[in-house]
Amino acid sequence: MTVAIGLSRLRFVESDFEGAHHLAFTIPTGSFDLARRWLGQRVLLLSVDDRTEFGGPPSWDSRSMYFDGPDDQVLELIERRALPPREVESFAAADLVCVSEIVTVRTPPSRCAPPCSRR
Repeated sequence: MTVAIGLSRLRFVESDFEGAHHLAFTIPTGSFDLARRWLGQRVLLLSVDDRTEFGGPPSWDSRSMYFDGPDDQVLELIERRALPPREVESFAAADLVCVSEIVTVRTPPSRCAPPCSRR
């Protein structure tokens, strides 16, 4: 199955992979608060110490929010401030810019990162 996400095309194939997946989707610069409101109406945001917004490395100049996907993968919406801003009046799935990150992990995530809570 191939899914169009903004400028990206993501092809899913069946496999016997055992591990975790992480996908991040770029949102338009300047739309973070609208995207968080939209996403919060659909899923529980993951949090650490009651924070649901996380800054990226300084070279990325980004901020992210995380949520569980339908198969328990951790999904992310990321705003990269170095990209040109795009005006968004009310955020919708069609506003996703592209797939930003694809990560596969064979080590159980519980051994890789601090625990988070669902909000």
